[in-house]
Amino acid sequence: MNKGMLSVRLLFSGVAPAINANITINGENVWADQKHELSFDPNGGVPPVELKTPPPELSLLRGSQAPPYSTYTITVQAEGFIATRITGVQLYPGIHSLMPVRMIPIDEKPNAGNFGGYPLTNGAVELNIPEPAVRISTPRLEPGPGREEDEALLYGEAKQSDQSVHIPETIVVHLAGPNESARNIRIPFREYVKNVACSEIYPTWPASAIYANIHAQVGFALNRIYTNWYRVRGFAFDVTSSPVFDPAFVEGRNFFENINRAVDEVFNIYPRRKGHYNPLFSSYCNGESSMCTGLLQWGSVELAKREFTPLHILQYYYGDDVELAFAKYANSNAGAEALRHFQGLYGLARTGVVDQHTQDILMLVWKNMY
Repeated sequence: MNKGMLSVRLLFSGVAPAINANITINGENVWADQKHELSFDPNGGVPPVELKTPPPELSLLRGSQAPPYSTYTITVQAEGFIATRITGVQLYPGIHSLMPVRMIPIDEKPNAGNFGGYPLTNGAVELNIPEPAVRISTPRLEPGPGREEDEALLYGEAKQSDQSVHIPETIVVHLAGPNESARNIRIPFREYVKNVACSEIYPTWPASAIYANIHAQVGFALNRIYTNWYRVRGFAFDVTSSPVFDPAFVEGRNFFENINRAVDEVFNIYPRRKGHYNPLFSSYCNGESSMCTGLLQWGSVELAKREFTPLHILQYYYGDDVELAFAKYANSNAGAEALRHFQGLYGLARTGVVDQHTQDILMLVWKNMY
């Protein structure tokens, strides 16, 4: 029997209160368990639970109509807090799924009919996690600069600066298509990439395919930021959540531990063309129900099966002149501390700054990995 692990984490605005909270997990599709009930302990949180899933080979069947995951509804009820119901929570075989649930005090005043940004339905906050974008049949428009325009626009900007790309600490996401009315939210860039990767592809794919797709997602988002694609058009955001226009983003979704770990490793590594500094407009689509001139997600799986590295997958779709580069990270605390740790491992001065010696070592390590 195939199973996946689910961990529910309740998020409070401060220290977790000494309350009784009941978590009910109900299966939605044929692969899922029927019902589980868990309790919240302020000292130990919510214990993880194993739940039924489909077999892993289902996620590798290109063009399969059957979802390669089981889906569950999670309901959280606690005294003093608004009940929360989340549908469409996805579990994959052998994958640890992480479900953060924001706890909203019942006495919190609604803002324009929303509690904490979420609409209230039948006395509860209701969220739905849609199927991964790789399964959508709607064509992906993903408007952006073509190659010549991309190079002319961005390379000129790079030459006027310090010829380096910085990872922003945060990114502003519009929770709909660009011309639709919706909230804008500002979140850490790294958390944005984790959400996108979990919303786009299957966590059971080969590692090379997962990493290649993450690189494409990072390049796409950075290109949006560095071209001010939406802001020069009068919008007050960097990207949208719509997979028709941008990488898919789902507020309040569950995450997958292996994808989170991969993003932590490579969120500051982006694709570019050799001799240029600007992030590549790395468009992509599933390669089944929608086609494009960029990376084909299902094609990346086939190439990974043929032992292509992430870089070689990117070069297959974007050209041999594509390379991967390290970007400076704007979060001086977390980024500098991680860099100092790396520098210490290789006998370098623990400055927390990417100097030439550090860059050389980073590239050697990266080449050994790829």
